[in-house]
Amino acid sequence: STPGEGTRFDVLLPEFEDDEVTQPHHLRITPTPGRAGTILVVEDDVSLRGIIGEMLESGGHTVWSAGGPLEALALLEQGIDGLDLLLTDVVMPEMNGRALADEVLRRLPDVAVLFISGYADDDVLRKGHQAATYSCLHKPFTPKQLLDAVRAALSPPAPEPG
Repeated sequence: STPGEGTRFDVLLPEFEDDEVTQPHHLRITPTPGRAGTILVVEDDVSLRGIIGEMLESGGHTVWSAGGPLEALALLEQGIDGLDLLLTDVVMPEMNGRALADEVLRRLPDVAVLFISGYADDDVLRKGHQAATYSCLHKPFTPKQLLDAVRAALSPPAPEPG
């Protein structure tokens, strides 16, 4: 560059000839093997709730969503046919995810529960709960990680040997 005259940059990129826009491998959403389910997503962050819903629907699931625990309980009162999974954030206003899960399981004992959390150490999950009852997916997660966690939560437990 010459002082007082500025600098010029030329950026040369290869021409893109494919009409299909591709996503990086870790962001591709494809239905995962296993059964599709009806899932209630409870997340107070509206944008994250929408993204999670899109990921799950792209994976073949039916999605209901609520912005908080009280809204989720109101949806249950109205009736969600065939609810298979409660996917809920742990830390929310009104009540935490564990209290919500306890209430949902009181009403629908066969529903699976999957927590999502941005915290590495959640005391609210560990107090008084068995690891076999609940599982937790830590934020941030990829679509594949979400769909794998949902598939595992919806899979029936393996029979005990004996």
